[in-house]
Amino acid sequence: MIRADRRWRMRKTWRGQRRNRHQAVKRESSGNSICVGCGLCCDGTLHPQTNVAADEIEATRSAGLPLQENEGTVTFRQPCPMFLGNCCSIYSMRPPVCRRYRCALLKNVEAGRISSKLAREKIATAKALLAAAKASAPEARTSADRAQIWSDLKARYAELPESNRLVAARGLLDIAALKSFLDRWFREKKSDGSPGV
Repeated sequence: MIRADRRWRMRKTWRGQRRNRHQAVKRESSGNSICVGCGLCCDGTLHPQTNVAADEIEATRSAGLPLQENEGTVTFRQPCPMFLGNCCSIYSMRPPVCRRYRCALLKNVEAGRISSKLAREKIATAKALLAAAKASAPEARTSADRAQIWSDLKARYAELPESNRLVAARGLLDIAALKSFLDRWFREKKSDGSPGV
């Protein structure tokens, strides 16, 4: 009797573990499905660079990513040089920093707070806003470029001839709309409530 009870508990535990693994795989695959074709974390849209932890430097370097060191922080630039044709050319051997990264949108999908369908709609909206920002300011390819353009346009706006102000205003609005949307849906908030970049 005790042996049968023990087997029943072990079977129940095994089934629970199998169900948990299945749910984790399902969550990961549904979450990863929004990453395919997105690439906003790799193409410079979300971040100007990727910070690499000390224990990940060798793996990142062996994946072929050129590293830079600035004030003790090791990074690689964005857009990632391995992001080609809207996909990662080293996906199967991407470094740990890339494997581990989850934008706020992906975390919300994995936690079940939003559906994959809604997440893909947010990605499409972000890409449309990015296209509008690039149309207004073709050199606005990365988040660092857009921050610089925003700063320059804002500083020079009052000095611009009247005929150029409308174009500058459009550029400022397009960049601001993209930044606001990315901050809302894709970027983690810092502890002070400001968007993380």
